[in-house]
Amino acid sequence: MNNPNMPTLPTKGDVKSGIDKAADAAKGAVEHGHDAANKAGYAADKLGDKAKGLADQAGSTLSNIADKAGDYAEQGKQAVKHLADEAGEVGEKAQKWVGETYDASAERLDHYTQDLSNMVRKYPVQAVLVGFLAGMLLSRTLRS
Repeated sequence: MNNPNMPTLPTKGDVKSGIDKAADAAKGAVEHGHDAANKAGYAADKLGDKAKGLADQAGSTLSNIADKAGDYAEQGKQAVKHLADEAGEVGEKAQKWVGETYDASAERLDHYTQDLSNMVRKYPVQAVLVGFLAGMLLSRTLRS
């Protein structure tokens, strides 16, 4: 008897699907971080170029300010590049961790199902009785 209200155990495919979704989300976050870092670096380059153009027009006083702005832009660009590299490393670590977690979960699930199959083969009568009693208890609980 199938009861639509009875919870079901996740299958190996469900576990893999969930882990794959998490890996895809982590990968998307890393790619988004790289894109944002590249855009920020481009903006920093444009800011440095504009500052240098204004300095040439305004004279020697503004030239010093433009040089400082260029230095700050370069420092910002380097900082953004460093953040992008860090984000990439974090993403790679997350993907590795997700892969290891999936492998460990799959192995545990295989061992569990193998142990359960062996137990049912070893004690078939007891397994049927346990299943019957569990079904009765579940049925009684759901009726209440």
